[in-house]
Amino acid sequence: MTTDANQSMAMLVYSGFVFSLNDRTGYNELKRRSESGWVTIPILNGPAVSQHMQTKPQTVKLSGQWAYADGVNSLTELRALQRLGTPGALSDGHGNNLGLWKLLLVEENHSNIMHDNTSLTQRFTIELEQYFERST
Repeated sequence: MTTDANQSMAMLVYSGFVFSLNDRTGYNELKRRSESGWVTIPILNGPAVSQHMQTKPQTVKLSGQWAYADGVNSLTELRALQRLGTPGALSDGHGNNLGLWKLLLVEENHSNIMHDNTSLTQRFTIELEQYFERST
């Protein structure tokens, strides 16, 4: 569910999916990881040397808890984006474009299951990885 009002209160937006407290699609934890491209190269009969080979893609891991049917619907929407198999644009809550990212993982854990197999609570983990296109 994406509207201009929702995007103005967004924590993150991935490929049109708005992570927002207003939409009850917020997250509790964000871990962002970036690694340099430094590698150590062993040298025969000498000390190892370091060389910068390439920039590694950044990763973002989001985790949190959603509730009721809204949470299930949000997870279904994210899985549909994942099945597209295409990178999506990622922007932060300030509107900064963070580039293209791949949706690698949508993991969910349902609890407080009701008689009709509906869960009241869904804990989730979502992993994104920065997408680089091959330059020619």
